Amino acid sequence: MSKTSTSGEARAFRKRAGFRLLGMDFQDIIRHFFGGNAMVAIIVLVLISAFLAKEAFFFFPRHLEELRAYRNTGQEYVGYLDAEIKAHRKITSQATQAYNLQLRAAVKGELALQEVAQELKGIFREKIVDERKAVKDTTEKAGVLEFVGGEALEVALKEQAQAEKTLQVAIEETAKGIFLDSLVRTEVRPGPGDFDKIKKAVTRELMGEETPWLDELAATITRKQEASAEKYRVFGDTVNELVAAQAPLEDLWSGLRKTTAENRDLVEKARTAPRRKKALEDGARLTDDADKKAQMLAKAAAVQLTEPNADEMTQEVYAQRDEHLVVRKALLEQTRELAKKIPSKVSAQDSNELLAKMPKVLATFEKKYSHLGEQAEAWSHKKEIGMWHSVVTFFLGTEWVTNSSWNDVYGLMPLFSGSSMIALIAIFIAVPFSVAAAIYVNQIAGPVEQNLIKPTIEFIQAIPSIVLGFFGIVVLGDFLRDFSQLEFLAWIPGFPMQERLNALNAGLLLAFMSIPTIFTLAEDALNNVPKAYRDASLALGSTRLQTILKVIVPTALSGIVAAVLLGFGRIIGETMVVLLVAGNKIAMPEFSGGLGILTEPTHTMTGIIAQETGEVEQGSLHWRALFMVGMVLFTISLLLNSLAQGVLKKFGSKS
Repeated sequence: MSKTSTSGEARAFRKRAGFRLLGMDFQDIIRHFFGGNAMVAIIVLVLISAFLAKEAFFFFPRHLEELRAYRNTGQEYVGYLDAEIKAHRKITSQATQAYNLQLRAAVKGELALQEVAQELKGIFREKIVDERKAVKDTTEKAGVLEFVGGEALEVALKEQAQAEKTLQVAIEETAKGIFLDSLVRTEVRPGPGDFDKIKKAVTRELMGEETPWLDELAATITRKQEASAEKYRVFGDTVNELVAAQAPLEDLWSGLRKTTAENRDLVEKARTAPRRKKALEDGARLTDDADKKAQMLAKAAAVQLTEPNADEMTQEVYAQRDEHLVVRKALLEQTRELAKKIPSKVSAQDSNELLAKMPKVLATFEKKYSHLGEQAEAWSHKKEIGMWHSVVTFFLGTEWVTNSSWNDVYGLMPLFSGSSMIALIAIFIAVPFSVAAAIYVNQIAGPVEQNLIKPTIEFIQAIPSIVLGFFGIVVLGDFLRDFSQLEFLAWIPGFPMQERLNALNAGLLLAFMSIPTIFTLAEDALNNVPKAYRDASLALGSTRLQTILKVIVPTALSGIVAAVLLGFGRIIGETMVVLLVAGNKIAMPEFSGGLGILTEPTHTMTGIIAQETGEVEQGSLHWRALFMVGMVLFTISLLLNSLAQGVLKKFGSKS
């Protein structure tokens, strides 16, 4: 090739001269623009992470101070008494509920009719609001004019009579439009004859007439309940004695609670004393009023900077310690003796179900009561509390109590368990549907189906989470609760559901929200499988289904797993839906109830942040606790994304 032709080809591939700015051409400008934006994004992400970490990790030093104050004031010891009372109340509550259900069973039919009467009264009153208000207004007007007399009183009395007549007509007309199907609140459906009697009696009562049928119904309820109470008199007396047995412990707890609460106030005043003293001194320097300056300086001098003595604060606690041991021992012995008097079986089935659980409740009580007794005996305000105790208390704590007049408690486990439970429900439901849909669309569906199914599933991402949350409250919650009432579903754990806002409701909605994410990523993973794999499998005689299940899916498995992990991260970070429909009950799930816990209300880490951040003082311990929860969420999301990327990196190349 000649030298001329070579140089000509070189010029053809050389950059052409054109627009340049500061020595950069158009391509250089684009490269620097996107590179600069990427760097800005990285810097912003690092700054956000640093701020989050700073606010979060300053939580533990402050939390450690609170734990030490809780111990040095004696509140920790009083907490053991409080826990003992709560443990005993579970027994009294179980026994009281069983006893009351037995009394109620004796008049179940009559109470049902009475509840229907109450609902009918409510229906009537909703429909005759204006007429009742007119009677009330005219009656009050006539009462005022009664002392005046004359023509004005006569006019007022006529208006009152006319209003009462209008009310009676309205009641009669309303009664004609109320039928058995009008009842929506009461579960009982009386027969047509009983319903007519109830409606007639309610109509007469609203008109101010005597209602012998309703009066007789109330008398029958009282008579039967008294007879049932006499029959189970020993049961009732035992319940009352159980309640009374904890009175000495409650009295001791009440006195010590007041003393230790005053100790806590002293500690809080000592903690804020330097700031208050400085504020008064600064104010005195800034004012020109001599009298005001003298007053502020006198107040500043009166502020005590010495910390209260822990030995002195806990004297009363130690003085009552021996009495506490005697009282708790007596309560345990009384409870054991009284438990023997509780019948194992009565005539009411609902009561029998509770009574059957009584031995387990008693065993749990004795175990916890014994543990609390050991803690109380070993308690000393001089025991040191280290940073590790603060960390363990936060991450493994089973209570989250804020804005308490006694003591705030920050334990992550109720929130973490709620988030995990809802996420597992969602992922358990979403994965089969989304992965199966991805396989069908990618490997089986024709072009028409693909163009219909794929955009439809991906469109779910466009639905705002607030709309789905509202749907969960108004539609899905009521549907699930009503559906769970069906008798043939009673064998399912947690059915019938008592609450419409619960973990199952939130899990179903999050599953719906996560399907597009998992579907899209799984379908992309299936697309990345070389076409030659499929062709080779079919050429060797495999069926289409065998090719999909034994070649395509295993090859794309790493991508599918990564899709599931990213979908899980999407679920665990969702806020609005869980805040609206999870029920927001901060408590550890009763795992002894099995799968029934899925139908119980719960709270989540994202929900608590959204709910409480706007209500707390910036820089407070509560504020930092919420940031610590956010840090845990950030870490979980980071780990899930890192795990997904690791799966793709390790197994993607092998596929």
